[in-house]
Amino acid sequence: MLDNLFFRRNKKIEKVLNTKIILINKIEERYSNLCLNSYGLPLKFKERDKVQVIFPRLTPKGDVEYIFSWHNLDDVQIPDTEIEQNDIKLRAAKELAPLIKEHLQIEQEILSLEEQCKKVNNLADLVSTSELYSSQLDIYERAIVELENLLEKAEQLQKIYIHLIREGLIGIQVAGYNPDNIRDNRLAFDSQYKRIKEEYQYMRDAATAYQELMRQQGE
Repeated sequence: MLDNLFFRRNKKIEKVLNTKIILINKIEERYSNLCLNSYGLPLKFKERDKVQVIFPRLTPKGDVEYIFSWHNLDDVQIPDTEIEQNDIKLRAAKELAPLIKEHLQIEQEILSLEEQCKKVNNLADLVSTSELYSSQLDIYERAIVELENLLEKAEQLQKIYIHLIREGLIGIQVAGYNPDNIRDNRLAFDSQYKRIKEEYQYMRDAATAYQELMRQQGE
């Protein structure tokens, strides 16, 4: 009996982690003004029976904000694909889910880049005062330029994510909402989105001075 229960819970956890969108029972009793009603994005599990879920919503000023909330596995439902065609909120949620995940990822990368910029700038200041290591100052200066350029490009990409997600959430709210509006809105920014994303990835791969500096510190 216990083995069967354990197996069923494991299967549910696996399904939740492989699902873009889940439904949380009675979530609207806890939080107000949820753009996607009871739908949210699963993030991670802890203690095998609690899942962290993201609920996007708009502030009164129209800014995008995310609610990060923990929920018992028993309160989680996986939406039936058969209802998707008739459920506007579910269709919209599935459209926005990849953008929200990428937005969260670029936010973490921006924080990391800001930390690395500060660290390398401090090291460059220190090296510039040294008789033994001043010859290495050039690589620190090149690394700073690479990091600052990367940070600028990442911030551009973040603004596009925010714009697309915000417009998608507003579209859900307005009367006479058409789910195809999300696709139309995304297509309007598609070339800019792809270009900046590709440029950012290229700059990361081409940041040779920074990579060399990291290798030296690891030796």
